[in-house]
Amino acid sequence: MDLLTEFTATLENLEKDKSCRGVIITSIFSAGLVILEMYQTSPEHCSEFWKAVQELWLKLYGSNLATIAAINGSSPAGGCLVSIACDYRIMADNPCYSIGLNETLLGIRHNGEHVGHRTTEMALGLGLLYSAPEALNIGLVDKLVPEDQVVNTAIQTMGKWLAID
Repeated sequence: MDLLTEFTATLENLEKDKSCRGVIITSIFSAGLVILEMYQTSPEHCSEFWKAVQELWLKLYGSNLATIAAINGSSPAGGCLVSIACDYRIMADNPCYSIGLNETLLGIRHNGEHVGHRTTEMALGLGLLYSAPEALNIGLVDKLVPEDQVVNTAIQTMGKWLAID
């Protein structure tokens, strides 16, 4: 939960910094949320955890900064949630990586509309994970690049976003 609250606080501080106009998020995409954070804990702790998740997502999704997800690994669950809150998503084209909101397999629901209504229904209902090419095809990510070019492509793309003022 500390990562979530620190991430939200950092984003709030960056939004106050007039010299900062954009944020590239990378290296957070790995295994999603720490589900054990909710396992065998009190209802109060679970509530605080989900509040922290929601606050991060809302802060990122509603940010006045340009936000780019540089997805350099598998991005299930919370990693996918963070990426879809960003304005633009670049993913490493690696056959070992997948992305999706698979929390439904644990009974956790999300209301996503980033890939079209029917695709969203199927993905959330079945807890699907998509390969990088599939994610591009359905619009879950905007661009695929070789793994060693994810961050540089994000930096170049950020320049284009910041040129629009």
